[in-house]
Amino acid sequence: MSVGISMSGAQARSTIAAIGLASTVTVETQDHWGRHLGQGSGFVIAAGLILTNAHVIGGSTSVQVRWVEGGGAAVEAQILHSCRGRDLALLGFDFAVGPALVLRTEDAPAIGDDVYVVGSPYGLEGTFSAGLVSSYRHSGGELLMQITAPVSPGSSGGPVLDDNARVVGVVVSGVRAGQNLNFVIPTSVVMSFLEEHPASGTVAATKTVGNDARPSFDCDRASTWSEHAICSSAELAALDVALNQSYANVRTTLDAEQFERVRADQRSWLVRREACADHAAREQRLGCLARAMESRTAELDRLTR
Repeated sequence: MSVGISMSGAQARSTIAAIGLASTVTVETQDHWGRHLGQGSGFVIAAGLILTNAHVIGGSTSVQVRWVEGGGAAVEAQILHSCRGRDLALLGFDFAVGPALVLRTEDAPAIGDDVYVVGSPYGLEGTFSAGLVSSYRHSGGELLMQITAPVSPGSSGGPVLDDNARVVGVVVSGVRAGQNLNFVIPTSVVMSFLEEHPASGTVAATKTVGNDARPSFDCDRASTWSEHAICSSAELAALDVALNQSYANVRTTLDAEQFERVRADQRSWLVRREACADHAAREQRLGCLARAMESRTAELDRLTR
């Protein structure tokens, strides 16, 4: 995966802002029924790929992105990889947006160096803020960069740039009770994530890369038997991805009244899915779950013909 070339010589702040804004997006998430879940930020990391936080897309079944500089309607993106341990995720897209931002990989900014953040805090798209590196911390075994540049809910997933407009990290969190106590995933962690989850830069046909099928819900938050079963089974995960894709197709082809009926039926499907847990034998339960998923996918597909 190409991450661009390095530049030399500090850039004017207006130039850094222009470069960052050209490649930053707002990330919006929805659940099974199309209800709004949350909003964050992201940025173009390579051709056809957006980097954001895993917690921004956690629990969602569909993700939409909107270019903060270009405006317009949000468009669908696909979840390609998500790692809650590093709190990073890759999205695939096939719409016009700015070029990939350049990662600074040779070294890390020193304490006291200037940094700049681009994102959509509280939905205020295209916000650019400045600060400096105030420290480095360790949390959960991972390195975090502490910065003073202002961030707010909605900034998560946005790029943190140095004075050459290179990405030095990804906004991940902040201490609301403090003043400018904000934290960033440094590019060293980003590079490890990208090496573990390579992608071609083109949008995949489904929410999978290779044979790594991703369920339509967050496996780290799985609470029911059926969710744990899907997360632990590649075959069931592939069925769940197909089911989610069928549901997405229905959303785009039915009128409002028809879609409301599908939403009500979707609630019934979730009840049927959990009913599979009543079977005594694990093999029977898995078979029941697979048949229920296949049946639901077929029902949704018939609606779009």
